[in-house]
Amino acid sequence: MQEHLNSREYWDKRLQTYPGLKGVGHTKLGQCYNRWLYRLRKTVFLRSIQALKLDYHNLRVLDIGCGTGFYIDLWQRLGVKSMSGIDIAPTSVKMLAAKYPEFAFHNLDIGTPLPDSVIKSASIDVVTAFDVLGHIVDDQHYQSALKNISRLLKPDGYFIFSDALMQRNIFRTYQEVWRPEGWVKDILSQMGFRVLRQSPIFILMAIPFNSPHRWRIALWYRFENIIQRNELAGYIIGLILYPLEVLFTRMLTKKPSTQLVICQKV
Repeated sequence: MQEHLNSREYWDKRLQTYPGLKGVGHTKLGQCYNRWLYRLRKTVFLRSIQALKLDYHNLRVLDIGCGTGFYIDLWQRLGVKSMSGIDIAPTSVKMLAAKYPEFAFHNLDIGTPLPDSVIKSASIDVVTAFDVLGHIVDDQHYQSALKNISRLLKPDGYFIFSDALMQRNIFRTYQEVWRPEGWVKDILSQMGFRVLRQSPIFILMAIPFNSPHRWRIALWYRFENIIQRNELAGYIIGLILYPLEVLFTRMLTKKPSTQLVICQKV
């Protein structure tokens, strides 16, 4: 319960302070670089979704951790039948309810027991959770979140999320935990999911958690320091790296940083 309260307060304050992409992205990296990061997220997301060949006009979608509505907007443009969102921050829910009055938004913690009204009305085709699960720092809370997501999905529905899926050591801070790939996949299997596909979202533009080369991590932190100090530098670095990332994320199978994972409920 204490984690829930702290997370709710943390994200509500963060979205009030940074209402744009910076609030749901990397607050230290500035607006310009965050825009490039989200442009790349959009590219990889659309590429992955289009490969599933879904019938958008008959699709019911739920976005967990809907934040500023970045993925809500993408799904809307694809023409899905219905869209809903869940976020722990009241600020997010209030803002999105005003922006998208045709959709339903719920101020809930996905890792706690969900109201019967939400469970009973659920027969979701696709559930997404981008940059969300790593912020559930308690392992039991994490497992409960995946259990809830499985309950919300209809049979053969898709669960699509992003995660670092660590190859070696676990990465943990006060508000962030990146867990080992094997552990995450075991929990997914227990909750009735099979992993269909894993795709890199970033190769160069984000910290390479899983790189075996320490020089790559050290080089990233040098870039990070430059970007933090100067918005123009963030724009220029993003301008240079973005087209390379579009190519590399399509061609390379290595996943040094965050991945997009597509699962199906069995």
